Amino acid sequence: NIMLTKSLQYGGYDLGISVKLLISKIAQYYSYNYAVDVGAVFNTFPMRESLKMRDILKKLLVPYQVGVSVRNIGPPSYFVDQTYADPQPTEGALGFTNKWFNENLNYNFSLRYRAYYGIILGQGIEYNPFRILSLRVGYMHKFIDSRISALNDFSGGLGFNFNIAAASFHID
Repeated sequence: NIMLTKSLQYGGYDLGISVKLLISKIAQYYSYNYAVDVGAVFNTFPMRESLKMRDILKKLLVPYQVGVSVRNIGPPSYFVDQTYADPQPTEGALGFTNKWFNENLNYNFSLRYRAYYGIILGQGIEYNPFRILSLRVGYMHKFIDSRISALNDFSGGLGFNFNIAAASFHID
């Protein structure tokens, strides 16, 4: 899969769009498709200085972000016959992030709706001991019973963040 992303800031919002080229293979058959993701994040970090409260309260209550997104917007995928096409796993999400300790520790919460799975709750913590490294652990729980029990599980991972010229790169 190949993905191109563009983001920008506009009036206190971070806006983003991604276009993905999806390539799948089963035996000798290939499927080529595309999908689009769109999202917006409202950032309250600049509000800290304008609030008249004790410094400790500012650090605990204000540093949050709220975001919405819709992912995997696109046509169904198929290999040989369009009659057996699979719909994109389109998903709508509402998320919340709170950052502590000079923004090195992040708590993330998301509520997502995905067709065929139902409502999914996700929670996680991300720790950035260095600017280039992110360590993550999380838990995902689905509310509607289905045969996809692997969605209820803990997960963990790490990411690398670096800048080259004016572009930033993330490997997770």
